[in-house]
Amino acid sequence: MNRIILGVLLLSSFVLSSQNIDFMTGMNKSEFYNDSRSSNQGGWGCFLRMGIDGIKMQRLPLRFTIGFENYGGEASGWDGGLGGGGMVYVNFRKTIITLGAYPINFRIIDRIDLNFGFEHSRLLTESYSGEIYSSGYKHPLTFICYLEDRYDHYSEKTTSGLRGRIAYDHVLSDKWAVSAEYSYYLGLSPELDEFPESLRSRRHQAGIGLQYRIQK
Repeated sequence: MNRIILGVLLLSSFVLSSQNIDFMTGMNKSEFYNDSRSSNQGGWGCFLRMGIDGIKMQRLPLRFTIGFENYGGEASGWDGGLGGGGMVYVNFRKTIITLGAYPINFRIIDRIDLNFGFEHSRLLTESYSGEIYSSGYKHPLTFICYLEDRYDHYSEKTTSGLRGRIAYDHVLSDKWAVSAEYSYYLGLSPELDEFPESLRSRRHQAGIGLQYRIQK
């Protein structure tokens, strides 16, 4: 959590030296991958994010973001070996706070923004439910317990990944513009602390918001 607090303080100090500040909200669609033992299904969620751009560091224009995102999904699969194991079903949803840094930025015809960077997140809240069944050689599936009775948490506390973004700005005045954006997140670290513990996420985001020009 200390990293998140430090990131918020740094982001606040960058606002005064930035050229633009934007506030975006919208929907996300999550997908999950990278665990061959489970069958996974994503779901819908929402996000709220503030971004600042035009910050120059050694002549390199940078973009930084802070936001909140809610998303979830479900997974089911076999957790065990040839001698026996268990069948696990889990449905989860989480809310995270995110910090993003974008070192690669382009602006086309003064209306289209392209941004590529990194995103780090910290878990704020989670909910999960599911069931565990045992099975062995010549033995049928037998109910063992509910996940919420065995585990006091299920999601990883922190996650990291890459994000690409494209936005179109419709100028209203010298200071204000309406922005529509699409972004894609590719998770590089696991989403869950328990089975399937190697599960990673891909998330599509589409949103709309306002952009305010601080400096010309």
